[in-house]
Amino acid sequence: MQVSILICITTIFCSLCVFGVCFRLTYQDMTQSLRERVFAIYDYLDMSLDKAAFSEINVKEDMQKNSYRSMHEMLNNVKKAARVKYLYTAKKNESSEFIYLIDGLDYDSQDFRYPGDPIEWEIYDDMERALTGGPVLPKAIKNTGWGKIFITYMPQVS
Repeated sequence: MQVSILICITTIFCSLCVFGVCFRLTYQDMTQSLRERVFAIYDYLDMSLDKAAFSEINVKEDMQKNSYRSMHEMLNNVKKAARVKYLYTAKKNESSEFIYLIDGLDYDSQDFRYPGDPIEWEIYDDMERALTGGPVLPKAIKNTGWGKIFITYMPQVS
C-alpha cells in the first residue's frame, strides 16, 4: 500500500514539474514573440507616423483633421495586421496629464477613446518610465480595466 502511495505522489510531483517547465518555456516563447512583434510595430510606426502632427491633436474636434484621420487609419490597419488588441498614441496635456490622441480601434468600438480623453491612472507609472527611458516591455500579465493583458509602451518623440 505504501509503495503505491509513494508512486502516486512521485507521479504527481513529476507531472507538476513537467507542467512547470512546459509553462515556463511556453511563457518565455510567448513573451519573446510579443517583444519581436512590438519592435516590428514600433519600427514601422516610427518611420510612418507624422509625429509633428501630434501637437495639433488635443480634443475630439481634432478628429476632423486629415492628419488625425490618416494616422487613425494607419494605427487601425497595423493593429489588425499585427493581431494586437489595442494600439494608440497618447501624450501629456498642458496640465501634465496623460491623454489619448489617436486610438487605433474602429470608431464604433465600445472601448474607443477620443483625443483628449484621460488615460487610466493605473498605467501612469509605466507611461512615465517610457518617457524617461525608452520602451517599457511587459514583465507579467497586468490586470487592468480592459482585462488581463500585456502592455508595452514605446515612446515616439517628435
